[in-house]
Amino acid sequence: MTESRRELLKQLHDLERRADAVRQRLTDVDPSASTHPPLLDPQTVDVLQKLVIDHLSEALLVVGLDGVILDASRPARWMFNLRHRNLGHVKLETLAPDLLDQIGDDWSRRLLDEGAIGCSGRIDIGSARMEAEMLMVAVTELPRPIHCVLIRDVTAIRLAARTNEDLLQRLQEKHQELEAFTYRISHDLKSPLVSIGGFSKLVDEDVQRLRGLFDSLSRATSDSSFTESQADVTGDEGSSSSDSVANSDSTRPEADTASERGGASLDPALLAQLHALGAEIQDHAVEIRRATHKAHGLIDQLLDLSRIAQSTVELAPQDIRSLVELSLKAHAPDLRDARVKVVVGKQLGTAWGDFQLLSSVFDNLLSNSIRFLRDVDQPTLTIKHRILDGQPIWFVEDNGPGIPEADRERVFDPFVRMDRVHKGSGVGLAIVRRIVEMHGGKVWVEPGEAGSGTRVVFSLAQQP
Repeated sequence: MTESRRELLKQLHDLERRADAVRQRLTDVDPSASTHPPLLDPQTVDVLQKLVIDHLSEALLVVGLDGVILDASRPARWMFNLRHRNLGHVKLETLAPDLLDQIGDDWSRRLLDEGAIGCSGRIDIGSARMEAEMLMVAVTELPRPIHCVLIRDVTAIRLAARTNEDLLQRLQEKHQELEAFTYRISHDLKSPLVSIGGFSKLVDEDVQRLRGLFDSLSRATSDSSFTESQADVTGDEGSSSSDSVANSDSTRPEADTASERGGASLDPALLAQLHALGAEIQDHAVEIRRATHKAHGLIDQLLDLSRIAQSTVELAPQDIRSLVELSLKAHAPDLRDARVKVVVGKQLGTAWGDFQLLSSVFDNLLSNSIRFLRDVDQPTLTIKHRILDGQPIWFVEDNGPGIPEADRERVFDPFVRMDRVHKGSGVGLAIVRRIVEMHGGKVWVEPGEAGSGTRVVFSLAQQP
């Protein structure tokens, strides 16, 4: 029996109880004043009871054991378009045949045996169709046993429920499409980023070779200038040389002489400008590679979010201490570099969850805390387990700068960074929330035990 049917039965019994109390109080005569007449006659009591019944929100039908409708409340008469002249002639089977078919042809006898029966279905009233819940109660305390039938119109409720289900289904489908789209776009963006990074590296290498050529050319120009100056100094002494030597010099190829003149005519200032331009291009290539690396990391984080949303949670008992030890081992170098003191509770308990996903929770929480502990004196990281309101919780706490109360909810949004000083992608806590919610739990941020620092607390659903 559904909750709504139980409520209807409760209302009916309460109505009967109050009617009996009213009847008793209004018709009984005080023995000490036997000469006084009743305050109200039975007919008035019946009218009052009728008014109470007519103001019920549900339709009430009084049915004989043979199924004939003996009386009906105002909502029932309106619902089934009944007239007073129809009472005593119309059977319940003609009004709600589908509902009675669920109980069976011997519904009256079965109702007497069981006392109360509930069902739900559709009722056709002319060309209209109504979804209804029906509760039938056998009243055997009267001289003439009857059945009371309560019928509630739930068409609007069912329609709203179906509409909500459809909207939720469509929302879930759109969410899945968005997750798949994000995954595809993120995956496709990685290829051009790899190409940009590769070509920027090639540009850097080409610029280095070009700068080497500039250096060689600069040295050659310097050497040529030095040779010419030496020739000017010794030119007069060589004027008395033999004609044979002069004739031999005059036969040198004109191209070689032009080549020397060309090399000697290069402007050292121009070479310096070209050298500086090469250095600037090389710096730009380095910035391109740095930005490409950052974008690559963001896309990897976005892919992680998409993979988590599309992953299947494989529930199994997990020893939390084992998960914590694995995460601490993976972050051991960073913990040593930041001089972090790690405090782990004696009892960390067990939880139902997916091993890989829960490992990712502790990995992200540790990475987040370590990043904010690098500039802290005596940095401390605490991992403990407690019972809060009968629910097991775990938390990772650090004595870092802390998170303002106004931002403690926003930090779980993807790519939201409250602090631009400490490097981070801004998706670590978003991943933590998504995994925790996939496990039926909650995650929140609160101050540390000393009122400062940050404590990230999460719960997980208990054994299914």
